[in-house]
Amino acid sequence: GAHCSSISAANTAPSLTDSALTTSMLASVVLSVLSLITISFWVANFCNKLATIPVSTSPNPGNNALAV
Repeated sequence: GAHCSSISAANTAPSLTDSALTTSMLASVVLSVLSLITISFWVANFCNKLATIPVSTSPNPGNNALAV
């Protein structure tokens, strides 16, 4: 009896760990994608601020046309 129950427990354990692994992998993938999106948005905002600083302070209208 005990031997059979231990075999069934050993058979069900891998499926449980597999589902946990896939869930954690999916969670990590979603987190990495979200962080990438956040970083790209931050970089885009930062670049936009950098691009607008010389345009607004530049006295030469030719530089403004080039920057835009």
